[in-house]
Amino acid sequence: MRTDAEVLGVAYELNSHIRRGGRISITTDAWSARNYTDYAAITAHWINDKWQQKSKVLDVVHLQAPIHSGEYLAQQLAIVTDDMGITGAVFTCTRDNASANTVMLAEYEKIARDQEVTTAMDV
Repeated sequence: MRTDAEVLGVAYELNSHIRRGGRISITTDAWSARNYTDYAAITAHWINDKWQQKSKVLDVVHLQAPIHSGEYLAQQLAIVTDDMGITGAVFTCTRDNASANTVMLAEYEKIARDQEVTTAMDV
């Protein structure tokens, strides 16, 4: 489990990148553990000023019912990207072809469209 300082460090790094005009790409993946507990991981990806590819796991979310609802998955994704202050700067989202993910992406786009490309932190 990451400390608050580590989470703030990731948010600071992402928001600094956005302030310099950068965009963030995200990937998501969901799975069921052996004990039938469902999770989704959200990872941010970007290219820094030195043209180095960077990736950071933003969160691993414990999914509650209804896990196959695209609307629910979009809400969970937005919570994570909002907490990091990057929702308005997400450029692409890569996910698998599960039908709920198609709905998730459409719903997430609606959420993100309503936000300006700003950051939540004063960097």
